[in-house]
Formats: sequence, structure tokens, C-alpha cells
Amino acid sequence: MNKNNGKKTQTNSFLDRIDIPGTEWIAAYGREFILVHNPAFVAEPMHPYNLGMAMGIFCEKGSVEGKVNMDNFTIAEGGFFIIPPGNILEEIAGSDDFTGTYIFMTEPFLRSLEVTDIFKNFQAIAQCPYIVFNEEGRDAMVHYLRMARRMLGVKKNPQRYEVARLLTKSFFLGMGYFIDNEREDFDRADGKAAIIQKFISYLKEDYLEYRDVEHYAARMNMTPKYMSTIVKNATGRSASKWIDDYVVLNAKAMLTSTRKNIKTICDEMGFSSLSFFGRYFKRVCGLSPREYRYSILRATVEGDEEMGDEE
Repeated sequence: MNKNNGKKTQTNSFLDRIDIPGTEWIAAYGREFILVHNPAFVAEPMHPYNLGMAMGIFCEKGSVEGKVNMDNFTIAEGGFFIIPPGNILEEIAGSDDFTGTYIFMTEPFLRSLEVTDIFKNFQAIAQCPYIVFNEEGRDAMVHYLRMARRMLGVKKNPQRYEVARLLTKSFFLGMGYFIDNEREDFDRADGKAAIIQKFISYLKEDYLEYRDVEHYAARMNMTPKYMSTIVKNATGRSASKWIDDYVVLNAKAMLTSTRKNIKTICDEMGFSSLSFFGRYFKRVCGLSPREYRYSILRATVEGDEEMGDEE
């Protein structure tokens, strides 16, 4: 997280965008479990971040808009939006009257909860990431956040981690009820919407190895033409465009959220050669991987210069 000493540097983690002095309060156990209430963010151009941890946003007042994995979302008052680990956050902004809390949890922390259905719940969340709480659910969320903040604030308590873990375990056990209700609503929804969600889910699983429409159509027991028609009609974007954009989105996140060299990124993305990776990326993005990385760095420097002019 950014202590904001008056200078900005490009942030490689979304957590580093948080401006600590401008944020109302933060309660944390290291970087494993973090609560951020009414966060302020550094004035840096947004770029794709690969979230290596789970992130939840509880909106008490106002609203939040953003984009995850090329999909826009809006969180209204009383809403709770959950982003499981490994997803890519592209955009996020709260309304001027936003009041709420961001919750960050690492995968080791999630595993430590020892909740049998936790990862099953996250699979359901991938399809239904947005929950609108009733009054009872809102009260439960506020109570959980208040208790967790209070316990994390007792720095001298050697059981601080265990208390936070048990509180969060109880929270997830209670959340199962609301997740199940949302899942029932999803299952009753339009069948075409379920097809889109399934396609995107398979794309997340297989994009490093398979980048052809035929593979995903086969997984869904459909002809490529039929699946492509449904995807295009429902989203305005063809299935092949979804595949290309998702592959490049992940490459962008690696280019901007890590310091890995382009050859390493090429290899980890499963491309056969650096030249093929470069052509693929430029065809979709309009810039080469090196040009894209430089454009983000340049935008950050220009932002620094503008801040200096204002000061």
C-alpha cells in the first residue's frame, strides 16, 4: 500500500494503489487479510491488475463501477461484489458519495479457514459474483467488519490472526446461505446467459493452451457456429474476439503488474515464439508488448509531471 510521500511510482499490485493517508481506516494482518474502509487511491492511470488474492467490495452507500475480465459491473447500495483470486481487474471507481469497505484475502488465508465448501462457493461466485443483501444480510456484514477491525486493531494480542480467521470462517459459513439464493436465481435465468457464463468460465481455464472457437464449442457440446451466434448476439462480441481479447488482457496484466521480461511472459502465456507473441498482441492491441509496457510507464511519468505543476 502506498504511503504517498509526495511522489508516485508505477504500482505493480492493486493494493499499492491505495493511498493510506487519504483512506478513512485500514485494518490488516500483514498482506494476508486486509480491510480498507472508504479507500483513496493514488492518482495514477489505471491498467490491468492480475489479482493474486480474493477481493470483495461491500457498498454501504453510493455505488461502485468497474470491469473484471472484460465484463462491466456496478455495485449498488447494499451490494457485495466478490472477485476470486486470479481474475483481472481493469477498471474501478466509486461514486462521490461512496461509503464501503474493500476486503482482501490471500489464497493461503482462504485455505486456512478450513471451510469445506469455500472453493465450491467461489465457483458459484464466478457465475454470480454480485449479491444484494437484505437488511439482515447488511447487518451481518457490518457486524463482521466491525468485529474484524476491532480484533485486528489489538496489535499485542498473539491470537490476532486466529481471531480474524475464525471470524472470517463464520462469515463465509453464513455467506453460503446468500450465495445459494443467488445461485438459484441464476439457475432460473435465461439459458443463453448461462451459456455465456459457461463459455467465459471455460475460457479462463483453457486460454493458455487453446485459442480456437472449436475447442470451446466442443466442451459445451455445440457446433462452433451455434455457440458463436449465441455469444455474438448476447454480448456484441464474437467468440473469437472474446478469446483474443482475454488472452491479450492477461498479457497486459503481466506486462504492467510484474517486472518479468517479455520473453518470460511469452513463454508463460504458451506462445511458441517471441515473434508470434508480438504479432498476436499487436493485432489485438494495436501496439507491440514493448510499446504497450512503455505507454503505461510514460503515462505514469506524465501524471507525475502534471502533479508537480499543480503543486
